[in-house]
Amino acid sequence: MLQGHYTEGTPMGKYGTGIGMTDVGAMMKAIEAMHSCRVEFRVQTAGKDVSGSMHIVCEASFDVLPGSDLPKLVGVEHTWPSSAARTFDGLCYNLLWQLDYAIQKAYEQMPLEEK
Repeated sequence: MLQGHYTEGTPMGKYGTGIGMTDVGAMMKAIEAMHSCRVEFRVQTAGKDVSGSMHIVCEASFDVLPGSDLPKLVGVEHTWPSSAARTFDGLCYNLLWQLDYAIQKAYEQMPLEEK
């Protein structure tokens, strides 16, 4: 680093740097409203070393009535770092798009006729 020259780091979710945590939060709320579910992320370290590798799970949980064909839980997962996204925030956003698609597929698996 040059003397007298300060280079600011890029904090998680900094405005104007592409996809950020604000975008992730807004997408979570949109999915929750659209599908009447609760969306959550679970992040775990992957492996026993300190390489920064993480396993990320994104799940939607539904309050279902007895006999409903809709599953109680729909989820997607991925490992960070990933070639699917340049940033952790971007990968979370990508997982939300995948989750929305997985929920759509769950709806398509439901029978159309009454029981």
